[in-house]
Amino acid sequence: MLTCACIERGQGLNHGIADAANLTQLLRSVKEGSKNHEAAVNEYMNELVPRAGEEVKMSVVNTDMLHDWEKLLDSPFLKAGGHATQTNKIALEEQRHKDAILKAEEDSKS
Repeated sequence: MLTCACIERGQGLNHGIADAANLTQLLRSVKEGSKNHEAAVNEYMNELVPRAGEEVKMSVVNTDMLHDWEKLLDSPFLKAGGHATQTNKIALEEQRHKDAILKAEEDSKS
């Protein structure tokens, strides 16, 4: 299993279970003869790598934010709190997600 997420997000176990279930299903198809071993492993990796990569990026952003007081104070969670409307909360979260992905991509280039 290729699972990498910081503990603050709590995603490691979720993805580990999903990875094990996916791999088990694909290996069962090998045993039943509907797939060969190479095809099953390729299918597993083609699903896992992009998903895990995105999770790693978000984990890095989340860890940076949680360990940087200024970023935490600027986060939608503390800005919106319980006082923003649900629509505003969703818009803030979508923008935060977009900003986080852009930052992670910029950081990975440097």
